[in-house]
Amino acid sequence: MPNWTYNTCNIISKNRDAVIALKNYIKASDDVQFDFNKVIPVPAELKDPLLHMYGGEKKEQQDLARKDAKAEWGYENAIDFCVQEWGTKWNACETSVSNVETHGEFHSMFIRFETAWSPPHPLLLKLSELFPDVLIQNDARDECDCYNPFVAEYKAGKLLSETEYEPSEEDEE
Repeated sequence: MPNWTYNTCNIISKNRDAVIALKNYIKASDDVQFDFNKVIPVPAELKDPLLHMYGGEKKEQQDLARKDAKAEWGYENAIDFCVQEWGTKWNACETSVSNVETHGEFHSMFIRFETAWSPPHPLLLKLSELFPDVLIQNDARDECDCYNPFVAEYKAGKLLSETEYEPSEEDEE
């Protein structure tokens, strides 16, 4: 079982349509408000169950399948792909997306989700590249306090800043 990372992304832009477009883009269904596959899809070939089994009667076949996948895709299986391309091994869990709100000339919404082990840096970088008019601020906190919480800001495919901070007593309550 992983240590969960709790992510809260604040999506901000002067362009309301860009915020709404991002909201619609990441949604897979009413139940899945933020699907990483919408941003960086896992190749179907890497989801083959044979690539995720080790040992047993089909060991040689499994090893050959992983070798072929690595040669074609650069990854042995979907989990390897996700760790490198998303920054976490599984898709977002416990997702929620707020309504778009307007504050003066800015429009914003929040995306809340959990990830296994770490925040999805490469995925958020790609999302910011796809929606260059939007600033993405991700506040990430680890459930076991293995690292201090931090805020990373992404815009137009670039990491603008990453700031680690000490949680206040208020945050810990």
